[in-house]
Amino acid sequence: MLVLTQSGVARETAYEWVQRNAMKTWDEGGDFHSLVSADKEIRAHLSEEQIARVFSIDTLLAERRRGFCAGVWVTCYRNRER
Repeated sequence: MLVLTQSGVARETAYEWVQRNAMKTWDEGGDFHSLVSADKEIRAHLSEEQIARVFSIDTLLAERRRGFCAGVWVTCYRNRER
């Protein structure tokens, strides 16, 4: 959803598009990545490469690492205040 908003799509619209595909995956089965890639409204704003990057394990791990590092920094900073 974030990459859609970064491409100029309103947050509410991006949420609607992503949620629509997520619910279709939930209700009918299938592959979320494939549904997102085939969604004409999403594809009007994102290339296949951009979508693939969102679903990449490397991207996921980088985001997790960034979140972990931020969490450690906040914890260390708070402990320093005590």
